[in-house]
Amino acid sequence: MALRAGRAAPYPGAAGRGRAFLRSREGRAYIRRVPGVSMSLIRNDQDLADVLNFVIFRQGEASRPPPGTSPFTAPEIHTLRSTPLTTTDMIAYRAKLLQHSQDRRNR
Repeated sequence: MALRAGRAAPYPGAAGRGRAFLRSREGRAYIRRVPGVSMSLIRNDQDLADVLNFVIFRQGEASRPPPGTSPFTAPEIHTLRSTPLTTTDMIAYRAKLLQHSQDRRNR
C-alpha cells in the first residue's frame, strides 16, 4: 500500500509510475482522463497540456517518460476531456494498465 500523509492509502500508489503509464496508448490516455486531469479547474486545454508536460517531462527522474514520448497537446486534451473515465473501479483499471505496461516492457 502507498503512504499518504504518514498513513497507508487504500489503493496502490501511482507516484513514480508515470513512465509506466506512458509506455502504452491506453496508459497515456489514462493520465489525461483521470478525474483530477479531465475535470481540472484549468479549463484552457493548452494550459492543462502545459501543466501535464511540466510535471511529466520536468519533474522527478523516477517518472521521466520513455525516449520518444511526445508532449501532450491541446487538441489531445480537448478530445479526451470529452470522454472522461467512467469506471467505478479505478484501482483495478490502473492495475490493468500497469500490468499491460509491464508486459510490453518485457517483450
